[in-house]
Amino acid sequence: MLTDEPQGALGVSELREQAKDKENVVLIGRIGGAVKPWVEGRSAFAVVDASIELCDGGVCACCKDKVCDATALVKVVNAHGQLFKTDARELLNVKENELVVVPGKAKRDDAGNLTILASGVYIRR
Repeated sequence: MLTDEPQGALGVSELREQAKDKENVVLIGRIGGAVKPWVEGRSAFAVVDASIELCDGGVCACCKDKVCDATALVKVVNAHGQLFKTDARELLNVKENELVVVPGKAKRDDAGNLTILASGVYIRR
């Protein structure tokens, strides 16, 4: 957990368009955007662009068509780039719908999906 908010954060949608593979980035997003945003037993979770409305633990009907281009996966990793074998909810004391700021390295796949290999997580309250 970070005690100071990292500067220069970009939203999920912006980073999906701009971030290059292995580039250092700072992401801001809301935990959610998927029916189950958590990777059970691992330090990873889905985030959605903060502009997407989340209602009752899910995405509002009016925003469902925007979600695919506005989500990313955050993997909190150790110094060796490996996931912690602890659920993110326990490791970081985070909850669905919280706004997080995450510094890390962008990882792109061939389908255009974005993963952030996070070096820390700051919860904006």
